[in-house]
Amino acid sequence: MTSFYKKLEGLSHGSGNETDYAEKVAELLSDKFGVSVTLCEIFSKRWSFLGGAGLSHAGAARREVFDAGSRCYGLLLYPDPGNSFPWVRLKPLLIKGFSSFLA
Repeated sequence: MTSFYKKLEGLSHGSGNETDYAEKVAELLSDKFGVSVTLCEIFSKRWSFLGGAGLSHAGAARREVFDAGSRCYGLLLYPDPGNSFPWVRLKPLLIKGFSSFLA
């Protein structure tokens, strides 16, 4: 596992709460991939902002959705980084990180 993935995996330990964690994840992903990142919790059709860039061009963004425990989260990336974004490797780390705040 590269240092980037180790850093991502360790963010939940240094975060006080879910919102702080979301901000740190968004900043790390934004720096690594050069895209605007927004993390949200999803309630049915409503995406509730947790951290990151805030309002983004959602219509042109890449959207990824994942479940952590009983909650659903979404990740918006703008512009779409295409295949350079390693979603398959990131998803389990994000699930583990967000799950650490569910008790």
